[in-house]
Amino acid sequence: MRSFINRNKCLMRNRRNITPQRHKCRVCHIVKDLSELHHICAKNVRIVLMVGCILRGTHSVEQAKSYITNKVGITCYYHRQESIDIIFKQTRISNEQKLSNWNVPVMSGLVDIAKNFDPNFTVEQFFRASNKLYMKEPNV
Repeated sequence: MRSFINRNKCLMRNRRNITPQRHKCRVCHIVKDLSELHHICAKNVRIVLMVGCILRGTHSVEQAKSYITNKVGITCYYHRQESIDIIFKQTRISNEQKLSNWNVPVMSGLVDIAKNFDPNFTVEQFFRASNKLYMKEPNV
């Protein structure tokens, strides 16, 4: 009987090691495998991501504030890409173009949204954070 219990404990331990880790996306609040998630640490990059969510109409300013102030920035790759796509659309830039071609007056409108989270947010900060969001490699 004792060996049966020990064997079951061992199987449970091994099963836990085989099962992929899962975390909750802080944008949609759905639990997903780590392979589907992206960790965004920098506050400015989170702000840019939330500007995209606001533009898409999936988040209010209050919901976005909650995400930005949360210490865990785990986000679905899907939401990251959606934000990048909507920001490219707003700035009239295709993914193939260099980010350095961004139109400052158009970006100013996006920065106005970002100022809901940080009143001192600048076009330069938005530009740098957008670059980081676009170029960032997966690292969860």
